[in-house]
Amino acid sequence: MKRPWLLVAALALAGCGHGAIDLTIEATGANGPLRVPDDIDRLDILVARPDTGATLLDKSYALDPVRQTFPLTLRMTQGDQTGNEVTIDATGFLADAPVGSASVLVPIQPQEVTQVTLRLTP
Repeated sequence: MKRPWLLVAALALAGCGHGAIDLTIEATGANGPLRVPDDIDRLDILVARPDTGATLLDKSYALDPVRQTFPLTLRMTQGDQTGNEVTIDATGFLADAPVGSASVLVPIQPQEVTQVTLRLTP
């Protein structure tokens, strides 16, 4: 199965040593993995600091069936405002109707890459 890179997003993380999050997003419906664009055509990602509620990333991505299939991989790297952990919320849409969502709290490990999997569910 292809694991295409959806994007590289820069987050604002505190401290000297930089860490990163490799986020894998899976999307499964009643008949198996969701297909782009038949079952899902957009993915919204919201990354925030849980301690302050500050939004670090709020972006919608139109999914291209030629370049993106599930699972999707998203690499997030740190900057200067993230803190020790982030909350990642992902919501999938088809023609502006939600088809699944998931959320995860991720601790930031300086100088390490944290592997995280989110499974979109209806």
